[in-house]
Amino acid sequence: MEYWRLVKTSTRQKSLVVRLMRDVESNHFHIPIGFDALTRYRTEDLSLQSTALSHQVDLPEKTFLRAFLAKYPEAKNEPVALGSFTPSMARRFVQRQMQLMREGSNQAAAFAQAELDFSQQLLDMRRRQLGSLFGSDPLELQLQQEQEQLDEGLVTLAQQRLEAGGGGDLQAH
Repeated sequence: MEYWRLVKTSTRQKSLVVRLMRDVESNHFHIPIGFDALTRYRTEDLSLQSTALSHQVDLPEKTFLRAFLAKYPEAKNEPVALGSFTPSMARRFVQRQMQLMREGSNQAAAFAQAELDFSQQLLDMRRRQLGSLFGSDPLELQLQQEQEQLDEGLVTLAQQRLEAGGGGDLQAH
């Protein structure tokens, strides 16, 4: 009958049952005691795809991380020390957002609050990214940062004067 020739196996390695059947049918070896138990069941081809997990685990922070990286794509290029236990800024941002959501905020409000909490780090990250793109000098970047702070201060001062009712004074000058 040559049962061993009918069984599909890979070309690299033959299964134990196929090798046993080949040896028994060759009449060079005696029939083992458990031979009947082995011949009752048909061997089936195993594939790694059928035994693999069909569904991947979707963590809840994955959607928040994607939203953060969509808004701040330069966060993908931020270096992370592999030897440290400090997560990347994107993961810390998402952790803060999820913490705010557990405290009762909705998703959009938690994202906005986390942006406020990480505003300085996000600004520094954007500056580093822009500096590396344009090859700016660190002194130039510091001067630009000081100028932005001065501009923000002037805008705040103008708003305070308008709120205090001194709007006419600004127009007179």
